[in-house]
Amino acid sequence: MNSLFSEKSGMNLIASSELAVLDVTYIIPVHNEANILADTVKELITSLQQCRCAEIILAENGSRDRSAEIARSLTGQFGNVSVQTLCDLPKGLGHAWHSGIQLALSGKNRSSRPSQRWLVLSAADLPFGFSDLRSFVKRLTRKSSLQLAIGSKAHSESQVKMPWKRKFASRIFRYLRYLILGMRVEDSQGTIFIREELARELCDHVMTRDYFYSTELIWFCEKKRVVLEELPVIYMGERRNSNVKLVGDSWTMIKHLFRLRIRREGTGALKQSDLIDGHSGL
Repeated sequence: MNSLFSEKSGMNLIASSELAVLDVTYIIPVHNEANILADTVKELITSLQQCRCAEIILAENGSRDRSAEIARSLTGQFGNVSVQTLCDLPKGLGHAWHSGIQLALSGKNRSSRPSQRWLVLSAADLPFGFSDLRSFVKRLTRKSSLQLAIGSKAHSESQVKMPWKRKFASRIFRYLRYLILGMRVEDSQGTIFIREELARELCDHVMTRDYFYSTELIWFCEKKRVVLEELPVIYMGERRNSNVKLVGDSWTMIKHLFRLRIRREGTGALKQSDLIDGHSGL
């Protein structure tokens, strides 16, 4: 097993009593993840068994490999953890997360009240292992009013190893978010932990369907002044080749920032018809 999970995931540092009260749904986007998907789901199932209630939603979007077939084969109930699958979604990270949220919110057999359940927007390679979950659980025990938490590579206590180009791009994007939208969150691309009731209130307002999805969701949370915090994580690099195109996706992100500013100022609106294959029509 990858050392990121076995030694640095943090699961062995989370008390069983802390997990036992947690009701959580992990939403995992799946795009050409055939090589790692089964291992990721097995690790999630094993690690979430001690939760009071746990669910995994696999949101396959536009894969050209066997990801959809593998995702379907993993569907079922495994002890205390259920696995559901959405397949053949339009390509786009935001499409996957948004459809996963909608499925989670439509759940019929839930034992908890909405205020008690957390939705987790993560990635198929679990880039932080479970260090994000460890930080989240520990913070939640101390701050029950928390509504949104972000596993943040920019946190002063995070351990991060990434190419200098990615670090530079992240810093530029952070500055532009602040300059254009006034956003205070330092890392809008980390793991998102959001209360179900807050997701239900805000998700239909989020209109982008690509990598900008989490940024727009966090922007709405800041605008609403919800109780949010960034949490330290361990990031040792991706387990597979990234789908991110540094130049192309960075340019798309910048255009999204300006579109969201226009929307904020009320001089224009973002229309669903502008969204094609998970990308802005700009």
